[in-house]
Amino acid sequence: MRFIMAENALHENYRDLTTGRIGEKLIRFALPVIAANLLQALYSLVDMAIVGRYNMAAGMSAVNLGGAITQIILVIAVALTNGGSVVIGQLLGAKRKEDAVKASGTLFGILFVIAVVLTAVTLVVRVPLLRAMKTTEEAFNGAVAYLTICASGTVMVYIFNANSAVLRAAGESVQPLIAVAGCAVINLVLDLIMVGRFGMGPAGAAYATVISQIISAVLTTIFVRRLGLIRFKADYFSIDKRFIKSMMKIALPFCLQLVLVTVSFAFVNSLINELGTSASAAAGAVSKLGNFATLPPQSVMSALMALTAQNLGANNIPNIKQGFRTGAGVGIGVTVIICCIIWAVPGKLIGMMTPDNTVAEVGAVFFRWVAVSYIFESVLFVLYGILMGAGYTNITLLCGVLSSLVLRYTLAWTFIRFTNWGFSGIGVAYSLAALGAMLVAVAFYWSGRWTKPRVRV
Repeated sequence: MRFIMAENALHENYRDLTTGRIGEKLIRFALPVIAANLLQALYSLVDMAIVGRYNMAAGMSAVNLGGAITQIILVIAVALTNGGSVVIGQLLGAKRKEDAVKASGTLFGILFVIAVVLTAVTLVVRVPLLRAMKTTEEAFNGAVAYLTICASGTVMVYIFNANSAVLRAAGESVQPLIAVAGCAVINLVLDLIMVGRFGMGPAGAAYATVISQIISAVLTTIFVRRLGLIRFKADYFSIDKRFIKSMMKIALPFCLQLVLVTVSFAFVNSLINELGTSASAAAGAVSKLGNFATLPPQSVMSALMALTAQNLGANNIPNIKQGFRTGAGVGIGVTVIICCIIWAVPGKLIGMMTPDNTVAEVGAVFFRWVAVSYIFESVLFVLYGILMGAGYTNITLLCGVLSSLVLRYTLAWTFIRFTNWGFSGIGVAYSLAALGAMLVAVAFYWSGRWTKPRVRV
């Protein structure tokens, strides 16, 4: 009876992305993802803005640098869950529902082990790592506190991401939005209380983040349970060898890509730190604000990944091409509009994060150059949705290495050392790096090789 109930729940609730009006389905899938990503960016922005308001540049720098390391932990989760999402999506597209349940259990089992290991490693190396990043003395203690507290919540972050990946694979994007909306409100309230009322600084922002992450993990677990893709039994969380290889074939290159990209940002931050605390604070503000510019294409990427996986499972290539045309129009078009706004008032946007006028002045020209990279990245993200859904994370890895290490850091280092461009030169490096990666992804898409999935389950 338990098996039949799970099958029926799954059959009734998961959203089939292989039939009907594909463009309309993609937009309906992507809109809640955009809203969820917007809320996540907002409560990340809230941490920075409230700390900046009460602790000025040193507090902003602490959150930025501590957050750079927690971002590495997060991207590992994103990569692994994307691998699971593609496999589960293919199984659902092929109508192999019970295998989809087993693949979900495999994903949860792997992520729990990795989360525990990463928590321990981060807590051991946090101080020398922040020293190696040339963290300024004014920001050091705050960065250590922020990183320590956030790292302690790694398991909850991984549970939330696993749940979200399973829901996306099933074509469900509204329920993750509900969870994110709830934790965003809680995060804002706790930030105002802990940082504003009790003066806890970066540590207070970190506590607010972790508490909200726990709530989002609990909510999404309830949603996945209702969908019929999770079972609270010991054998459910065992690792099924049939699926682990396929998941890792997709996840490991993407994981390496995201880690390299994040590490490259940490390296670039070390160059920025040489320019002073105001530059570091401005870079942190631009990083948080810039999340909004790439929200539409990143959300379309998530939708296209689910649509591609399900339609490759159903062997329906025309649907994927239709989804790409719709997604590109929405994701790239909105990003261009946002970038025009950034070019018009970069200093005022940064000024929303801090009352320190020096930070806004230092970051204005830098922000304009970084905005150019958002346009190239919008094309890249839309293409990533197709490539990752087809399992070609080896190509996205190539793009990531080219962008983050070969171009972004190398050019930033060169411009800092051999030109008088200063902070603006680093912004130029961002744009050139994104352009190079975009050209590689465009060439692979037009080759048509992605129509034959790299991984079949």
